Amino acid sequence: MSVAANLREDNARRSLRAHFGDLPFNPPNDQKFGSETYTVQHLYTPESPWVHLKSELYQSKSYLRQTTDISSSYADSINYGGEVSNRMTVSEAVQITAGADFHVEKSQGVRSTGSAFEEGRILGVFTQAQYQPFKKWIFSAGLRFDNYDFEDALSNQYSMHHYSPNVRVQYLWNDIYSSYASWSQAYRGATPTEAFLMGNVQSITTASDLKGTVAETAEVGIRLQSQRWDARVAYYQTVLQDLIESNVSRTTGAMTRSNAEEDLKTQGVQLSINYNHEVFTVRGGYSHNKAEYGDEPLGYSSFYKGSSSGDRFLVGVDYRLLDANMLISWDSLVVLKMTDVPSTSVEQPGYDIHDIGISWTPHERWRVGFNILNIFDKEYVAQGTPYQVQNGINPIYEPGRDFRLTTSYVF
Repeated sequence: MSVAANLREDNARRSLRAHFGDLPFNPPNDQKFGSETYTVQHLYTPESPWVHLKSELYQSKSYLRQTTDISSSYADSINYGGEVSNRMTVSEAVQITAGADFHVEKSQGVRSTGSAFEEGRILGVFTQAQYQPFKKWIFSAGLRFDNYDFEDALSNQYSMHHYSPNVRVQYLWNDIYSSYASWSQAYRGATPTEAFLMGNVQSITTASDLKGTVAETAEVGIRLQSQRWDARVAYYQTVLQDLIESNVSRTTGAMTRSNAEEDLKTQGVQLSINYNHEVFTVRGGYSHNKAEYGDEPLGYSSFYKGSSSGDRFLVGVDYRLLDANMLISWDSLVVLKMTDVPSTSVEQPGYDIHDIGISWTPHERWRVGFNILNIFDKEYVAQGTPYQVQNGINPIYEPGRDFRLTTSYVF
């Protein structure tokens, strides 16, 4: 059994909406943020091929308080849930996993103009089977059922459900090379709106035929794995249908929920190469992702739907000082200019950032780390955040050079 607790407090003076910069509609104010997360996990593995039982319970609470010269507001979010699953080894060729999970999300926002509360409940049941009839072939298939019950800020009740299948085929060419192809569905029904936005809700308009969002993903890939090398390349394509859009006007308090008119499509390539030696490891990676809403690039302006990024290159080196129980790491990220943006948006510049870190393990249970992030103090706006807002550049820069000292002890 394992028990974990994570407590965080972060108080500062920030812009009204932290994901926007210093713009006329986004004045700074005093903010207090805190969160508490507790997790309990248990694994039961008796000497039986029919029982490999995993269970988990969690609870998470968070709050945000904002104070200005003329008003104050706050938002609270409470989430809790759990999961239980069992893996059964029927034979050397067959494994079956079955389980269930549940999640409850409560969201409340309060302002001087009023308050609003929403609650969502999700129950899921799933099964997954793996079959290896021959040494070189591995087949897997599964099915998941999700039921969403949702109560909006006006106490309107909604219920949605969906069956989501998946299949995967893997072929082992030899002891080093393998390839695979997979297809899967995932589902998301209506859930509570961001708590801070709900404090101003005065009216709600929900589409009478509101449907849950279905995501279909297809992927093919190849892997090379040996004693020193681990290389992977994959191509994927995801289509989101009936994307649920929830918007709240900060001026009128009108909330709307509806399905997007177009599909959101993403496709891309991911490549990773790692080389392991006795005392060092070299890591490299490349990713290309293209996102389109309808027939137009998604860009960075539709952040409630998703975001795009330019091509990304990752390079890292780890060097181990075995006698001293130390690890020295260097990581570099290079992001190219984002040119695939809507016709009404400007291109977003690329950037490169570099980090260095040292970790020391004086005892098997004790670890000490020291990191310098953004070691060259680069000024940049991270891709994936809103960049151009109301025809102006959004000047919300990432942190400069950042020094961090950490320690951990495992009881």
